[in-house]
Amino acid sequence: MESWQIIVLLGALAIVGGVMIPRRSGQDNQSQTVRNMETALEQFMENMEADNRDLANLVTKAQQETSQQSLSRDNRIKELEQRCLELENSLADQAKLLLAAASDS
Repeated sequence: MESWQIIVLLGALAIVGGVMIPRRSGQDNQSQTVRNMETALEQFMENMEADNRDLANLVTKAQQETSQQSLSRDNRIKELEQRCLELENSLADQAKLLLAAASDS
């Protein structure tokens, strides 16, 4: 091999090496960017899961409170119905006494 061929071959190797090196660093930057995106997405997913758990707990708590309020209202309605029945019976007894007193007179 002649000396000019060696120089051309070394130049070609230098050019190919020069072209390949930026690609590698670009790939490193790209892989770092991908890793950063993966990390960001993982954190986002963890935050969403935590928010979802909190929301589920709030819904469960609201359902329990609603159920308790419903039971309380049902009990109050039963008490009022019982009281109304007692008053109706008392009123009926008073009406009978008044009719009896009126008929005796």
